[in-house]
Amino acid sequence: PAARKAGGGAYVPPGARRGAATGGTSLAERMRQEREGSSAAVSAKKVTKKVGPVGAASVVAATDASSINNPDGKSKNAIRREKQRLAKEKAEREAAEAERRKKDEEAARAQANMADPEKRAKKIKKSLKQIEEIKVKERNGEELNDDQKKKLAGEESLREELAS
Repeated sequence: PAARKAGGGAYVPPGARRGAATGGTSLAERMRQEREGSSAAVSAKKVTKKVGPVGAASVVAATDASSINNPDGKSKNAIRREKQRLAKEKAEREAAEAERRKKDEEAARAQANMADPEKRAKKIKKSLKQIEEIKVKERNGEELNDDQKKKLAGEESLREELAS
């Protein structure tokens, strides 16, 4: 018997241990407190039962959680698609802007060339000399790349421009 007292004695359920007079926190005790109206002491959250198909409560909870992160009420996929669409529009705008800048630079370059005909003539002669070198390579059987073929195709227009 002495060993038993030293070990703690008889089994006492958790709700009855230390402070049994203050009230336990068992489910039955909490339900009793809610019925009596002192639920504020237990928790400020009111538990409501949802009626619907099985798992409906979890679906409601998931939509509530997503609406906290996303006030627009859009799904993750809708948000992802919108981000992709905006990125694509931005890329298209940037490409159009780059194309417009390139055309403006070409127009400015062409206008500068027209302003100084001697400089333009010198540039055309240089291009014609390069074309002659390309023709020599072609006669020797070397393979021409696309730029070289393009330059050969523009030879007539360069000769006409030089003549005028």
